[in-house]
Amino acid sequence: MSEEHLLAYYRWDDRTRWKLDSMDRDNNGSPVLAYISKDKTVFRKYAKKGNTLWVVGLGPDETPTLEARLVIETRFEMGGKGILVEGSVEGSSFYGLNDASTEIMKLAFASERQKWSLRERHGSTTWIPGHGTHLRAPRRIAAEGSLTDEGYESPGIRPLTDLAKQALSHSIFISWKHKDNDATGERFLGDLTVALTKLGYSVWFDQLALGGPTQVEERKDKRKLMRRLLQQGLEQCKVVVGVWSEAYGEPSTEHGENWTKGEWEDFKTLKRLALLPRGQLLEKDLLDPHACVPIPEDPTPEDATQVADDVAAECAVLL
Repeated sequence: MSEEHLLAYYRWDDRTRWKLDSMDRDNNGSPVLAYISKDKTVFRKYAKKGNTLWVVGLGPDETPTLEARLVIETRFEMGGKGILVEGSVEGSSFYGLNDASTEIMKLAFASERQKWSLRERHGSTTWIPGHGTHLRAPRRIAAEGSLTDEGYESPGIRPLTDLAKQALSHSIFISWKHKDNDATGERFLGDLTVALTKLGYSVWFDQLALGGPTQVEERKDKRKLMRRLLQQGLEQCKVVVGVWSEAYGEPSTEHGENWTKGEWEDFKTLKRLALLPRGQLLEKDLLDPHACVPIPEDPTPEDATQVADDVAAECAVLL
């Protein structure tokens, strides 16, 4: 029997719980991705060792993002709770926030009775928020070259594998000092993250990567978890974008951990790009950036699109 690929779904507000669960399933420092479903048709039949789950989520604006790829290593029957599968360390990975809408509109799905695609079902190749309802049950991806009932030729998993490669080769980590950014500054960074995904980048921004940060705050081992979550983001990124605010690169307390300095300097192979408020001089005890992008002294969400364009232009050179 040939390898099967499934498209699975996670609610946005469950992402943190899911990632923390993966941290708890630690395998020699690497997270073990897991997924559970009560689906009695597609998941029960095809979620088996050697097959692959492509996990997607829908962001606050209902744009789909490819969350992870999970090559099934083990399967557990959990009675009324459903079926739990765990992925292999080598064949599984998280991805930063990305825009998967175009790729999902290219996919074709296969059930026992029919083969279909969103583009045929809705008469358009453009993703709209309402399409998310079709993703809330596991879907089997139709084999490459097979035809849907309406004659569309399935590309198989090529759209997803291409996106996964893009997500790893064009990955950005947003490093920022929480104490230097008020709610407006945080919204600017959130909008910057989304704008960069529209330009083809995969972005790790902790407030969006976690979905529900309060779940981390409730954990007694939150410092350890945050360090591991941040490390997962940094390990797969190519560029760290540091928001060089007043206290960036300094510990928040006299004997506290210097998170931003570590994010900027610990991974030597990363390219370093500084977002520098206009008029600010490069006077920090940090490794020099490979490039700089000027931003307003107090950036607002309205500035995000232009800054994203400037960041993308510099990243195109750095990468």
